[in-house]
Amino acid sequence: MALRLDSEAQYIKGVGPKLGGMFARNGIRTVLDLFQNYPRAYEDRRAARNIASLKPEDVVSLKAKVISVSSYNMGRSSRKIYDVLIRDAIFSRSVQRLLRTISKRKRSARCR
Repeated sequence: MALRLDSEAQYIKGVGPKLGGMFARNGIRTVLDLFQNYPRAYEDRRAARNIASLKPEDVVSLKAKVISVSSYNMGRSSRKIYDVLIRDAIFSRSVQRLLRTISKRKRSARCR
């Protein structure tokens, strides 16, 4: 069967009904819908910068080495703060990130 622009996305080789259903939930029902689904943002990863040149709120690509990772709990909740030390050829920087971890019991309940 030859695909046309009005063919359902699930009939694209490698998609199938399961992935086709995920596409449909996101408004992509036909081959044409898939072609017209452009990414929200584009990040040029070829233009990597060094750590010293960064400003607050910059979204950039970095090539750096992870030196250490540590984490600590935020009180009694399941949230953790991760402290990551990264270093490039010129500079090193500590990066903190708040992540919420899901317990195994909650994770299995969500998957049902």
